[in-house]
Amino acid sequence: MAQLEGLFISESYIKNNTEIDENVNVHKLLPTVWWCQKTYIEQVLGTALFDDLLGKIAPTDTLSGNDLILVEKWISPALVNWVMFEAQVTLLYNFRDKSVGKNSSDFSQPIDYTEHRYLKDNYKKRAESLTKRLEGYLCENSALFPLYGSSTGLDQLNATDLPPTTSVYMGGGSVNRSCKQYKYWNGQ
Repeated sequence: MAQLEGLFISESYIKNNTEIDENVNVHKLLPTVWWCQKTYIEQVLGTALFDDLLGKIAPTDTLSGNDLILVEKWISPALVNWVMFEAQVTLLYNFRDKSVGKNSSDFSQPIDYTEHRYLKDNYKKRAESLTKRLEGYLCENSALFPLYGSSTGLDQLNATDLPPTTSVYMGGGSVNRSCKQYKYWNGQ
């Protein structure tokens, strides 16, 4: 199947790289994929690089070279694990015009809260680890992606504006600060 429009991962990528069954309707996943891209991936890439890559994917699918490597090797694995983290609630419920229903099956048993928490935590750890690796790749290869760290307006995210590490945050932040902190945390 071709790349889903405006998304970094396709239906086949999701189903081939996760435990999601073939019978899951991809339309239930699309809002979660979009949300994860906007929430987790755009924060790392920054709006300029994020929008540039999406523009190359849809509708012409013209990713190549470094952009293709970035998406296939670094963005997609992180994104699919964020989708698994977030989609568990989405896939559990059906939103209908009269009510919200909970999915059930004659051939399976629902898990309890503790098991569900364990699954979510497991995917969150995976996603955070892969996102950190994505950030490291971008820091080490920022010359290959000139839009990484650039911002053209107040409504755009700078790449990886890290959260404050002190109790008083005075604002600011740039890709250079993030990469310096990344290298410091990794003993470089």
